[in-house]
Amino acid sequence: MLDKRIRDLLNELKKAGHRQHPAFSALEDLFNEIADDKHSKLDQLKLYHRYAGLPGQYVDVVKGRKLYRQWCRKKGVVSASLSRNGHRDEHGKKCDPPCLEYLAEKLGVSKHAVWRVRNELTK
Repeated sequence: MLDKRIRDLLNELKKAGHRQHPAFSALEDLFNEIADDKHSKLDQLKLYHRYAGLPGQYVDVVKGRKLYRQWCRKKGVVSASLSRNGHRDEHGKKCDPPCLEYLAEKLGVSKHAVWRVRNELTK
């Protein structure tokens, strides 16, 4: 209940354009302390992603990098493209690359969310 109130206050401060205000930082720290007690680390990251106003779904980049490297090793390639423009199916139509589809399935997020963090995954 308290975390919901703090979250609402954070959202109101963001809407008013007061992200640089010292109260915003203090509320954010308090929210993180409360969230630590109630949620796992992954849940906390997802909550922070959503309440920080970041777009789209949260993607676990560390797990994504590991899956990306595994996929590349399994296929015998040095690096796989995650670009949505370059890959075509057997009929010549544009489609998502197999690595992108694999990562989206394994991470449990949309293909667009994986595509959005593609530069982080391929480092």
